[in-house]
Amino acid sequence: MAMARGWPLTGRRDELRLIETALRRSGGRAGGLLLAGAAGVGKTRLAREAAATARRRGVAVRWVSASATARRLPLGAFAPWLGGIEGDPAAVLRRARRALLAEVGRAALMVVVDDVHLLDDVSALLVQQLALRDSATLLLTVRAGEPVPDTVTALWKDGHVGRLELGPLPQPETDAPLAAALGGPVDSASAARIWALTRGNALFVQQLVEGEREAGRLRQVSEVWRWSGEPVLTAGLTELVRTRMGRLPDNLRDVVDVLAVGEPLGVPVLARLTGPDVVEEAEDRGLVVVDRDGRRLRATLAHPLYGEVRRADLGLLRARRPRGRVATALAQTGGRRVDDTLRRAVLAADSDLAADPDLLTSAAGSALGFAGLALGERLARAAVGAGGGFEARLALAFVLSFGNRGQEAEDELSVLDGLARDQLEQAQVAVTRAGNLHFILRRPDDAEAVLARAEAALAGGDERAPSVARSELAAIRAALLTFRGRSEEALGHATAALAGPAVCDRAVVLATWGLVGGHGKRGQADRARAAAPRGHAAAARDPGLAVLAQVLLHLQIDVLVGAGYLSEALDLARPQPPDRRPPKSGAGHQNCLVGVSGLA
Repeated sequence: MAMARGWPLTGRRDELRLIETALRRSGGRAGGLLLAGAAGVGKTRLAREAAATARRRGVAVRWVSASATARRLPLGAFAPWLGGIEGDPAAVLRRARRALLAEVGRAALMVVVDDVHLLDDVSALLVQQLALRDSATLLLTVRAGEPVPDTVTALWKDGHVGRLELGPLPQPETDAPLAAALGGPVDSASAARIWALTRGNALFVQQLVEGEREAGRLRQVSEVWRWSGEPVLTAGLTELVRTRMGRLPDNLRDVVDVLAVGEPLGVPVLARLTGPDVVEEAEDRGLVVVDRDGRRLRATLAHPLYGEVRRADLGLLRARRPRGRVATALAQTGGRRVDDTLRRAVLAADSDLAADPDLLTSAAGSALGFAGLALGERLARAAVGAGGGFEARLALAFVLSFGNRGQEAEDELSVLDGLARDQLEQAQVAVTRAGNLHFILRRPDDAEAVLARAEAALAGGDERAPSVARSELAAIRAALLTFRGRSEEALGHATAALAGPAVCDRAVVLATWGLVGGHGKRGQADRARAAAPRGHAAAARDPGLAVLAQVLLHLQIDVLVGAGYLSEALDLARPQPPDRRPPKSGAGHQNCLVGVSGLA
């Protein structure tokens, strides 16, 4: 179904003013302008608007559409105004000029040549003569990166016509025509997603929106347009993107395909996979963008739709091989950033590589800090399916719990309770299970019973039972007591948890809940403020603890608001940029669990 209101031209008012100024006659000479830009950026639309404005002023307009087909014949693009092209070339050019000027009378003449890079040599020479003899005002469009006849290039290099580079529209200027075309406001998240995928290319926006609207993924809900689901590119949009990419020889296609499944990639990794010379060629061709990310050079595709098109062309099976190549290369480089493990696991899970349960388990915890519950669950289930054992099942239980699927988590944890191989694993199950029972299933008495059994097992067991297990149980008690309003007891258990000879990062964060909440309830805001940094420092060392750090942050804000520190509370409430530095091991740091640490 076509759009009800069409696509208005907005966001190009400044460019239109520049075009009109450049095209006006000045000092007896005809002006001229060349509009350059990528395919779909809006060159033709702007030229049509400028031509319509010229007609309203009484200017005679000749619109010439160059094409690969017309290029096969001399003056093929100008055929609508010519009776024939036989005879001496000079005579043919004279007849062509006269034909264009016929019936113009005393009016000024504008000749618009769309896609001037597709003109044959004789047509290009005619355009040059029109400019040099002041026969007409010229408005030319050219696709950036395409070879242009020398006679046309000379026009703007020698100053006979100006040149205006057209870039994509910024998001605010894309939102207005989007809402106008749809006939109603667009949800801000949907509008931002559309812009991120199209990067403000007007034709890409139009093709994407029309396809998604017809497919029902972009629809009006309570008079607001919302976009859900994954896009499926229409044939028209796919062809536009392929045209913009141009013909790709095998080596360049390899660069694009590797980035399509694995971007962003460090330039050394990409060069190792495809070859340094090919990466440089891909950048020269405008297929790849290289920028600096901290101390590293990072490569991405020049447009998001390049990746969408190539992934669709590869299909599910063929895409598995480049994903495996990228995952292997990331493993060999020993990624140091906190999201490198997650990226490698996601790639490996959908590749032709054998499943690595340890990698998948570790990544399941990281997913909660970076990508959310759906990916965390998928990776955890893949780890269980790959034979990950206790660690993988505990990771899955945690993800289910944090996703408010408390009974499913309890079912997993009940089984794990009998599979624990030592006292540390028993404590790990008890901590996660108590949190799930208390916070998700709202069964505080059952949570208390679980903790009591775990504490009794430690008390009656080997005196050499790991201190880290004792600190975890004390820390979860402090956390639960905090939310039950028993501040004195919470402070006591939190202090005991942090005083142990070996305290894992999860225990530090949970105990800090007890300190911040306990001091806050007692009106000791300064003590609560002093206790919080240790908890955040522990959470920063493990991406799986990001969800616990958020609870700590809320506790801090509540304490500060209650104490009247409103400005400080507001500063904490503002979104903070993610810390992408690698985890650092601190003094006394212990692993709570190989692969994932957390509490629902």
